[in-house]
Amino acid sequence: MLVPSISGVVGSIVLPVLGAVPDGAIVLFSGMGPDAQEQLNVGMGALAGSQVMLLTIPWVLSIVAGCVDVDAQGDCNYKRPPGVEKDKFQKLNPENAKFGSAKAGICLGPGVQSSAKIMAVTCLPYFIIQLPAFIIVTDDDDDAMPAEAEAESPYAGVAALISFLMFCWYLYLKYKESLEEGSFESEKAEKRHDAVAAKGIQQGTVSLRGVLEPEMEHIKAAQQESGKVAPEEGGDASKKKLNGRIKKLVSPYFTKYDADKSGSLDVAELSRMLAEMGDNVPKTQLKAIFDKIDVDSSNTISLDEFVGGIYLLVNGGSSPTSAPTKLPPLLVSDVEGGAPGEAELDDEESEEEEEEMPEDLKDLSPEEQQRRIKQRACFNMSVGILLLLLFCDPMCGVLAVLGDWINVSPFYVAFVIAPLASNSSELIAAYKFAGAKTPKSAEIAIGGLLGAGVMNNTFCLFIFLLLVWAQNLYWEFGAETILMLLIQVFMIYFSFKKNNTILDAVLIGCLYPGSIILVAVLEGVFGMS
Repeated sequence: MLVPSISGVVGSIVLPVLGAVPDGAIVLFSGMGPDAQEQLNVGMGALAGSQVMLLTIPWVLSIVAGCVDVDAQGDCNYKRPPGVEKDKFQKLNPENAKFGSAKAGICLGPGVQSSAKIMAVTCLPYFIIQLPAFIIVTDDDDDAMPAEAEAESPYAGVAALISFLMFCWYLYLKYKESLEEGSFESEKAEKRHDAVAAKGIQQGTVSLRGVLEPEMEHIKAAQQESGKVAPEEGGDASKKKLNGRIKKLVSPYFTKYDADKSGSLDVAELSRMLAEMGDNVPKTQLKAIFDKIDVDSSNTISLDEFVGGIYLLVNGGSSPTSAPTKLPPLLVSDVEGGAPGEAELDDEESEEEEEEMPEDLKDLSPEEQQRRIKQRACFNMSVGILLLLLFCDPMCGVLAVLGDWINVSPFYVAFVIAPLASNSSELIAAYKFAGAKTPKSAEIAIGGLLGAGVMNNTFCLFIFLLLVWAQNLYWEFGAETILMLLIQVFMIYFSFKKNNTILDAVLIGCLYPGSIILVAVLEGVFGMS
């Protein structure tokens, strides 16, 4: 967030991969020792435990933290009704937040459903390896296992390749999504900018030139690179878009000084309008500019002519000392006063928090701040990954030994313990995001959990299947595979519900302990071991 130029790439690619690295590292090291077949139970425990935990416990916490009142139609009470004062508006009635209540919860949008569909598609590699594993049955003795591993090896290789391709496909989708979201955020920022500008011009705290000059200079530089002398020479997309914004910004003033309502202004009317907007242009200079803008030689200029010649006006005037030429900081509170052209801001948008610059970087230039932030981020990520690689190998050994010591399969030990070490950040992030109690924050929280599920289905499963194929190991994880597929089916169902209530949270919470019982039953009763 502090480096806008790469925030899309960081959010769409870097963070999801970093979130999956701990589980991937545990899986990797679990299958690299001399007793890889046995140790692989630790890797499967970490993978299955991560998948189940991420799709249940943080989901429950997100519902609890983000719940608001849900009406009889299933709609959530996110927006303040017209006429209700902000300090008297309550999103959640405590009476509706009781245990097992269906009157409070979070609402899920199309973004969550899209992520659920992607997660469903990325389940394919499980079927590619598990269905042949059910068919390829050998005697339960050590001599028969190499033959089973040999028969399953091609399927493991194909499933690994499919997982990797789906991983790349998912990153591409997220990157494309970040570009679209960046375009939307840029448009929203422009609306806020114009609302603040309109209010600043109205109050005399900023001039028209102060609002437009930075963007004019940007367009001028871009067009000079392409061989054009000035922005008025050409009709590129940037200038057309800016012209539309200018037209909306100045039209109230243009209409005000159009005394005869003819839709045009003469020189005197234009001079008065510019003066009110904070730009006093000398009369002789204004007349010369006026004649150049008056393309139809009618001795008046229309709104379109004014907008088309704004570059000359901005660069030909001189702002008075009473009107600063720089736009004040863009604060949400600046647009709550009803200025002309004010952008409408939803309640949830006004509650969004801005990222704060670290104290030790606040006094540096913007360029130096960006450079230091990138350096610090790279250093912290490198140290984190190094520590992760340093401790994952012994951690796998400890989990296996702990299982032997308490006479419990290493799978169950890793299932419970590994996710606590590798996925706590996703749990905290989901809870924090959902706590904002807005539609967007709920979608980010739940969408992030589904995204983590996709990363387990692609990145982590790719590493696991690659080990099975490369080390010629056999697939003995029928119960675990059934568990992960069932959990994902349940959560896809909850993703497509209009809302998830506290009652749903209770049901989802039961899936976590139920998953351990399910594996025990499948292995103990049905022999899927």
